[in-house]
Amino acid sequence: MGKRMRYGLLVPAFAALLVALAACGGGGASSNAVAAKGPIKIWLSNNAQEISWGKAVVKQWNKDHPKEQVKA
Repeated sequence: MGKRMRYGLLVPAFAALLVALAACGGGGASSNAVAAKGPIKIWLSNNAQEISWGKAVVKQWNKDHPKEQVKA
């Protein structure tokens, strides 16, 4: 599988993860999370392969979404 195809699969998966995390919460908190604006910070695993994958996904996301930047 080529590098471009991997990113084509990973970026939507990462976006879905961000949406799912934003929707977590109880009651009115979930609607507040969906409407929230501000920096997005995520933690990466301490596994070297997962860190490499996470940094690549964040880099591609930030390139494709200049108004929705993620920091890892």
